[in-house]
Amino acid sequence: MSGADAGGLRKTNAVAAHLRERRFELGLTQQPIAEAAGTSHTAISRLERGSHTPQLDTLQRIAAVLDEELIICFERVADGDVQREYAVLTAA
Repeated sequence: MSGADAGGLRKTNAVAAHLRERRFELGLTQQPIAEAAGTSHTAISRLERGSHTPQLDTLQRIAAVLDEELIICFERVADGDVQREYAVLTAA
């Protein structure tokens, strides 16, 4: 997912908003999430603002800390039909 194009930016911001909302639901600050996910609170802040797209393994760890599933959608258009495949990623 790329933050450079308009579609990618909207998707990044949707993920950012969801993660921030979930953090608030759990009553957590950015620091304990960052420590448990092996990243910095600055990276969590940038992610929540939509100004940073983390690597997939980092996003998996953040999702695990927030007790969330990370579901990836692979989409392909063939002969005008949209085909989607989903994968649920769990923390290692």
